[in-house]
Amino acid sequence: MKVLVFGDGPFASLVWYCLKHDSRHEVAAFTVEGDFLSKDRHNDLPVHAFEDIEGNFDPSKTAIAVAIGPHDNNRVRARLLAQVKARGFQTISYLASRAIAWPDFKLEENTFIFDGAVIQPFATIGRNCIIRSAVHVSHHVRVEDRCFVAAGACVGGSTSIGAGSFIGLNATIHDNIEIAPNCVIAAGSVLTRSTEPGGVYAGVPARKLRQS
Repeated sequence: MKVLVFGDGPFASLVWYCLKHDSRHEVAAFTVEGDFLSKDRHNDLPVHAFEDIEGNFDPSKTAIAVAIGPHDNNRVRARLLAQVKARGFQTISYLASRAIAWPDFKLEENTFIFDGAVIQPFATIGRNCIIRSAVHVSHHVRVEDRCFVAAGACVGGSTSIGAGSFIGLNATIHDNIEIAPNCVIAAGSVLTRSTEPGGVYAGVPARKLRQS
């Protein structure tokens, strides 16, 4: 089955490279929304407008990796994934060979877990999540759908990360924390208490700055 990468920015390039060198998937092309189509090739592969993609690829024989970052609390990636599925395309996920996850870990749709990440026993990662390099997800952690956890973040045991949340570079989340949906935890922050929905938190210890 051929694979398309949705996006043509740096993160899409990263996903393309990882799939090319560390998976069984063959990436055939990139696709973007027509309003953002600014070039016809990316990484020596064609770029197609998503609105016209069926003219080049049969949905029953093609999967799409929605390689979009945490824009608008991950809502852009969620919207595009819904459109991909509505058009009849399949989806893929990626677990790096250099990541550590236990045999009973379940990899959900359009979730990407990069090199050096550690997913401990009893931890769960939801649909449409991005877990970047060297992230540590401790035992019994629950990461809900459409979250983005940036490189080097450490999430303590039995913590819950609500849907749509963003955890910044090298952030530390203490054990038994409840991060409410759509929160932003800034890079380098140390979160020691649970959060309110949609809050932006930063500092050591992290304090609420504003609503996202």
